[in-house]
Amino acid sequence: MGRSLGSVVNLHIDTEGAVWLLGGDRAPENTKHTRAEFLSSGLLHKKDVVRILGIQGNVRLITDLYAARTQKKLASLQVATPLACSSPAHFRTNPQQVLLDMRRWNDTPSRGGWHEVTEAELVSYELALALKDKKPPEQALDLLHSHPAWPYLSMIPHIDQPAACVLMACILYPRFFVDTNEPDRLSKLEAYLGIQPTDRIDEKGRPLSPAKQRYEVVIRCWKGDQRPTEQEFNSEPYFLWRTYCKYGETPRGEARASQRFIAYLRHTWMDAIYADKNTWREPLFEPNHFFTPSEAAWFKEASKRFAR
Repeated sequence: MGRSLGSVVNLHIDTEGAVWLLGGDRAPENTKHTRAEFLSSGLLHKKDVVRILGIQGNVRLITDLYAARTQKKLASLQVATPLACSSPAHFRTNPQQVLLDMRRWNDTPSRGGWHEVTEAELVSYELALALKDKKPPEQALDLLHSHPAWPYLSMIPHIDQPAACVLMACILYPRFFVDTNEPDRLSKLEAYLGIQPTDRIDEKGRPLSPAKQRYEVVIRCWKGDQRPTEQEFNSEPYFLWRTYCKYGETPRGEARASQRFIAYLRHTWMDAIYADKNTWREPLFEPNHFFTPSEAAWFKEASKRFAR
C-alpha cells in the first residue's frame, strides 16, 4: 500500500464487515478484507501505531489488536472517543469520512483524545464482546467483577449486575463522552444514555429508540429488582433510592437518581484507572463533595477494603 514502516494507521470497520485503512498521507482505502482476513494479511507492521475509534462495531477488532500488540506485532494501539467523528451517520454510510475525521482528531486524552489501550480498559471491550457473542452470563459477570469500576459499584447493594454488564459495555470508557468545552459536565454522557425526565414507554407501541433502551438499562442498574426496606432506605448505601423518592418516585425522580448514579460511576471509574497517575497521587473522586457527611463517612470506610 506504499506506506512507510512505523506510520500511524487509522482503521475502521464498515457495516458490511470490511476493514478500511488510512495510513500516512494516503487516501482512505477499502482493504476488502474481513477482520480475520485483515489480521493475517500482513498489512500491519510491528512498528505501526494503530488507531481505532472506541465504538461497538470495533470491539472485536480492538481486542484482536490488543493481543497483537501484546505479542509485539504492533508498536502501539490507541483509541479515541466516537465524538471524533463529525457525524454519527458516517459510521453507517461514510467510512472514508470516519477515517479522515480520525486523522484530524487531536484533542487531549483527558477529553477523549488518542490514548494507549490499557489492560484495565480492555475489560470493557471484552465485556462488550461477551455480550455481543451471547456468552454464558457467568462469563460476563466474571468480567464485570474484574472491571476497575466494580469495587465502587459493588458498594451499592441494590445494583443489578446483569444490567451493570450491559451499561459498562455501552459506555466502554469514562472519557469517551466529555464536553470538550466543559470537561466536568456530564451532559454528553447523559444524552448518549437517554437520561431525561420523561415517560420512557412509547404509548404507540413502537420500539424504543437506542437512547431510550440505554436509559432503561441505567434505571434497571441502579434500581435493582425490589424496593428497599425502611431500614435499608435510611442507610447510607441507598443514597440513590433516597434521591429517587425525593421526587415522589416519578419519571423526574428516576432521571435525577440516574444522573446521580452516572456521576458516581464516571467519577469513581476515573479514580480507579487514573488516581495513581496524577502528580500528587491523590484520589480523583472526593466523597465530601459528592455525598452528605454521613454518606461520605460510609464511603471512606467501605472503600478501605479495596484501597490501593
